[in-house]
Amino acid sequence: MNRGANRVQRISCVIGSLGPGGAERVLTTMANWWVRDGRDVTIHTLQSKPAYFCLDDRVAVAPLGISGVGMLRRVVAAIARVRRLRRALRDRRPDVVVSFIDIANIHTLIATIGIDVPVVVSERTDPKLHRIGPFWTLLRRITYPMARHLVVQSKEVEAALSYMSGDTTVIGNPVLPIAASGEVMVRDVDVVAMGRFTHEKGFDLLLRAVAVASQKRGPTTLRVWGDGPERASLMNLARQLDIASQVDFPGNTSRPGAVLQQGDVFVLPSRYEGFPNVLGEAMAAGRACIAFDSSSGPRQLIRHGVDGLLIPGGDVDAMALAIVELLDTPSTRRRLEEAAPSVVDRFNLESVMARWDDVLASVAE
Repeated sequence: MNRGANRVQRISCVIGSLGPGGAERVLTTMANWWVRDGRDVTIHTLQSKPAYFCLDDRVAVAPLGISGVGMLRRVVAAIARVRRLRRALRDRRPDVVVSFIDIANIHTLIATIGIDVPVVVSERTDPKLHRIGPFWTLLRRITYPMARHLVVQSKEVEAALSYMSGDTTVIGNPVLPIAASGEVMVRDVDVVAMGRFTHEKGFDLLLRAVAVASQKRGPTTLRVWGDGPERASLMNLARQLDIASQVDFPGNTSRPGAVLQQGDVFVLPSRYEGFPNVLGEAMAAGRACIAFDSSSGPRQLIRHGVDGLLIPGGDVDAMALAIVELLDTPSTRRRLEEAAPSVVDRFNLESVMARWDDVLASVAE
């Protein structure tokens, strides 16, 4: 751990919630790291939801607890959150504020106007493809240059936010080794996937790819862990494609590293990503992985043909062929499985957090 003289001691973090999302998991991991290193960490959340991932008891959580339904009430709630966040940061007087995700970043930058505290904002997805609406897009363009530092997860996202006037650093997410639990996980499904059931995650494309693969090689089974607003439409699509009996939607899990080992092949069908944690976990678990080569994310993790396969974005037929190849060619699958865990060395927690600490120390100075 970083015990240098210039380390930042009091850190305030801001995020929408601590629910079951990728950014939420990363911030939880970072906060746990910092408090284990003797730092004073508080996480301010825009929503009052309990922490989904295991959070160290020494990390203080301060929900702003203001929500609204309807356009006018949402605007009023946003103003109230900014005022409450401003008051909380003025009272706490942190050495630095770290904010995650676009909407929370905007709230934080507005709340800290006139307050002498440096703000580091982190963009967690691809702003060229992830739509937040014209109002928030305008506010992002206005407020982001106020940040002392911007952290992104890829060079592509750095280029998309080139209007930032301050410093920018590319830092990937930490990929943790999969701890041995003593539990023997049986591979009982051909393809496994995981994520939030939303349009950008592309599970509709995966269902179509599995349907095509089934036509080529016979019934191909799929298990998709997760939940979200598109659950009903995905189940309906599986019925329309006549593969409902081959597909399982078991819901969320708190043991991603374990359940990802249930499949012979892991597939990430996202239309776009920031830095997909679940892909890193699947590789750490020794799965043969396939991912759409979206503009940002998978290509930071997978070295095509070395430790996984990258497929042209949205190409369902190419995805189906890759699934068939890995399922029906055990030697290729095993070669990728053996190479995949090296991702842990490339994105180990210690080196990622050292880069974050360098950023915090530079803005605090």
